[in-house]
Amino acid sequence: SMDSKLAHSRSNDEDFTEIERKAFIDEASGLFNSRTILAKLAVEMRRTARYKHKFCLMAVELDRGAQLLELTEMAQELAFVSFCKMVDRSIREVDYIGRFDDRCLLIICPETSTNEALMEAERLR
Repeated sequence: SMDSKLAHSRSNDEDFTEIERKAFIDEASGLFNSRTILAKLAVEMRRTARYKHKFCLMAVELDRGAQLLELTEMAQELAFVSFCKMVDRSIREVDYIGRFDDRCLLIICPETSTNEALMEAERLR
């Protein structure tokens, strides 16, 4: 019937959306994965060169102090995911954030001067 075909089509769309999401998003943090954030960086670099705009790139790492190192690997990952969410809530809507590796985030700040980026980095600290 038409209803079952439509339901099957919706199910396929949902499956595709989930597969597509997993290709671009780091599952643990919910941020862009490293491949996606590096692709966004390449686009921003080309845009900057073409239009003579400015942008800043921040690399942000969670300080792995003695207290964090005493935690299990799973607890360290949970702490990092919490950190990711806090940083994501703190940046501007126009910025891109992605998980570069197991403890480093990259934040692309379009139309941002060095001084503006330094103030932003200090605020995140």
